[in-house]
Amino acid sequence: MDLYIRKLTIEKDGVISHKLSFNKGLTVIEESPDTLEILKLLLKGHSTTKFPYNLCFSAEIIIVKTYYVRGRKNKNELHWKLSVESENSAEDCFEEFRGLMSASIEIDSLSFFKSSGWQDYSHRLNKYLRLIYQNDNVFFKHTNSFSSTRTFRAFITQYIKHFKPIRLRENRDYYLVLKQNGVFAVYKGDSDESADLSENERMLSSYLCYLSLADFWERAERIRNLNTVTKPLVISDFMERLDESINTFEILNRTNRLSRQTILLVKRNRLSHFDL
Repeated sequence: MDLYIRKLTIEKDGVISHKLSFNKGLTVIEESPDTLEILKLLLKGHSTTKFPYNLCFSAEIIIVKTYYVRGRKNKNELHWKLSVESENSAEDCFEEFRGLMSASIEIDSLSFFKSSGWQDYSHRLNKYLRLIYQNDNVFFKHTNSFSSTRTFRAFITQYIKHFKPIRLRENRDYYLVLKQNGVFAVYKGDSDESADLSENERMLSSYLCYLSLADFWERAERIRNLNTVTKPLVISDFMERLDESINTFEILNRTNRLSRQTILLVKRNRLSHFDL
């Protein structure tokens, strides 16, 4: 089952500050701390920021049926007060909604793209292989025990074996490949020669690794549970790290190939670059 956010309205101190509508595929919106915080709450179930103003929101979220989620956080408070109704009932159905939203810790960690280097998306699958070999109980717990099964081990082996190289950018013969040890690398053409990447290209490579990991887990979860809920991806602090030499259209096209809702947040001065 796919989850997608249809509408989100945000009020700051009683005044509407954002009124957003989302596509089922890719949506580009202006980045703001309020929007990012509310998306974290809706998709990961927690938030970590206090604001010097009262903040309210209402959202329409589709998971087979429509859920109406409302929340309020008072000035300088950390926790939200939430209520959830469905299209079928005016009674609060928060527990039902939370049950549908629950996912493994590992999958939730990939709901939001982070540009910080410590994420190291390029070595994430290699890490999985090592933790499986070590029978790491923490990793098993973070995947709701799925990574401890033969099914998962067979899947990760086949995913690595059949991964098709991704061209990094249209005007260079650089390809993102997935080595047999689970490490992503960028090679020149069909060779095993590592490409000498610019800062822009390293950021782009990290993003493509992230999209590949999202694809990996979407396929894995469908094997584990046909009724699994696939949540949106949220991308922020990314486009601003690329210069004009990078083809934005190619990035959007690659992102839009995912069979899930993706929300790309960009600074206001970059919104004019996107005609969607």
